[in-house]
Amino acid sequence: MVGSRPPLRASAAPEHATSGDPRDGCTRRGGRSVAPSRHDDRVDGRRRRIDRNLLLASLAIAVGIVLIVYALARAETGSPEEDYPSAVEDVSPVPNAVQVLGQTQLIVDLAEGYEGRMEIDGVALDTIRLDELPTANVELGAQIDVPPGVVFEPGNGTLTFTPGEGSPIERFAEGRHTATVIFWRSDAGPGSARSYTWSFQAI
Repeated sequence: MVGSRPPLRASAAPEHATSGDPRDGCTRRGGRSVAPSRHDDRVDGRRRRIDRNLLLASLAIAVGIVLIVYALARAETGSPEEDYPSAVEDVSPVPNAVQVLGQTQLIVDLAEGYEGRMEIDGVALDTIRLDELPTANVELGAQIDVPPGVVFEPGNGTLTFTPGEGSPIERFAEGRHTATVIFWRSDAGPGSARSYTWSFQAI
């Protein structure tokens, strides 16, 4: 018949076309059912089991680090006391310091107008005043030989003892030591002396 349209042919759906019933949660692709990609809530909600041995080891390491840091801090700072006598401005090592080396200097800083002497572990040490050392024949810039003992510098009011060869104490033995400073006003003399005692731990 003239003007009639040719019959339409049914064409197969392309392989990439998708179909399926959205209610069953599956999609057909190329004639195959493809399950949806989703996480299993039961798997995601499950917590990873903690290794108890690993946790204990980590805690032990952390505690060890804290103790080391604390010991180093105390070796440097100790437990400074805030109730020094008014004439004593500072001492070193500080009271209750630990891990003090055997040849560490002992230093007492006195207030202006004071002088004094020191005892260590009950041993009275000779005091050498720098302003009384003979300097007449000493060349400019040369080092002055100072006898063993506690050196007192009137200019800054410090008493310093350095353990070493020829000194009453060549080094501090391991253990606890006690130091005492006996001090007085320069214009009042030793008759008005007072004292301050502190301790430290040597290694």
